Amino acid sequence: MSRTLWLHLGTFKSGSSRIQQEAWRQRDDLQQHGWLYPMTGVVTDEPEVGHRHSHLVYYRNDAEVWPELLEGLVTEVGTSDATNVLMSSEAWSDPYAAPALTETLTALRTAGAVDDVRGVLYLRNRYDYARSLYREMTRRRANVRPLHEWVDLPRRQRMLNPLVVVRSLTKTLDPGSVEAYPYEGSGDIGQHFFGLLGLTAAPQSRPANPGLDALEAEAYRQLKLLAPELQDHWPGLYSLSPRERWPVDVTERFGPGQLDIDQGWRRRFRRLTGWSREEVDRLLARPVDSGEDVLTYSDEVRTVVETWLGVRSRRGTDSRQ
Repeated sequence: MSRTLWLHLGTFKSGSSRIQQEAWRQRDDLQQHGWLYPMTGVVTDEPEVGHRHSHLVYYRNDAEVWPELLEGLVTEVGTSDATNVLMSSEAWSDPYAAPALTETLTALRTAGAVDDVRGVLYLRNRYDYARSLYREMTRRRANVRPLHEWVDLPRRQRMLNPLVVVRSLTKTLDPGSVEAYPYEGSGDIGQHFFGLLGLTAAPQSRPANPGLDALEAEAYRQLKLLAPELQDHWPGLYSLSPRERWPVDVTERFGPGQLDIDQGWRRRFRRLTGWSREEVDRLLARPVDSGEDVLTYSDEVRTVVETWLGVRSRRGTDSRQ
């Protein structure tokens, strides 16, 4: 029996949670129509950000867990009667994840569990993507740097370069097996993606994993500088300080020349993806920042965080008396 593996490869903050939540919601129905959304490697403890196969990225350096994951995936896929397998992890778009993806595909192919591999990738305006990913990493991960410093980290430079991302994935999969689509203009990403597979997705009722604004992200950054162990208990800036108190138009600022590219980059990217000039222009368009720099309000945001920490500390003391 011939079996095709369809990989949703990301990127981050480009509709990934929407795709993963829809795939999880439909999992039983998909099985009845010859599709498998494997349980092996699925993250189940963060449902708000999607049931994604990110364990097959982040456990690659765990000498005990990684072989068991690969063996479990090969067994689950190989013993299934599905003719199509769907897997999703936005982390595969990180070029540093290439070894994990290579080993996963090698294990499946060597065992004869899959015959063909196809990849789908969504790419968002580079600057919008950088800000959205920065806020996500500040909220859910360990980032404490301001945007202009975070962007310059070598790993982020690679993740935020669409040409590097597509080249890495094309090299990891087979040439011609990765299709990249503009995030802007694709509408409901869940319906767009499932349509590519000849499937249907229910209309989106509400945003999946909605992002933070700049001030909320700055509050998380300040909290992690002061008490990172309490990040899961943070109630939100605007629940402690009314939204009306803060200016409406506030954003993170890029440094001069950050994320700029040259014309040669554009030509190489178009040859690799087949995108039109207009699509590439939208991907690279630098925003016109009319709002204030969020770092202008760092001290005020920090004061709100410190006040909350003080109240929380007093409550904890009172409860022990």
